[in-house]
Amino acid sequence: MILLFLELPYYFHFYRFSNPAYLIRRKEPLYTLITTVDHQNICPFYLVIKLPRSKHCDICKRCLLVYDHHCPWINNCVDALNHLFFILLYLQLL
Repeated sequence: MILLFLELPYYFHFYRFSNPAYLIRRKEPLYTLITTVDHQNICPFYLVIKLPRSKHCDICKRCLLVYDHHCPWINNCVDALNHLFFILLYLQLL
């Protein structure tokens, strides 16, 4: 039981400061992106090519690769890279 209480702050801080899989902004001009890619697949805020499950987070102001949600308790986005730690954190709370 003591081990669980020691692991909880670790998972909380690790998850809070872990980086989600952000989409990288390309150096191409907007005109090149619009002419080569369908304009519905371009994020209008960050000017990156969106993949099927990617989404722009309005709170973080970044585009994420596999967006799940933005967790207000830890002020971080849940994404493909930190989804496992998100589950471990909430299993620790149970």
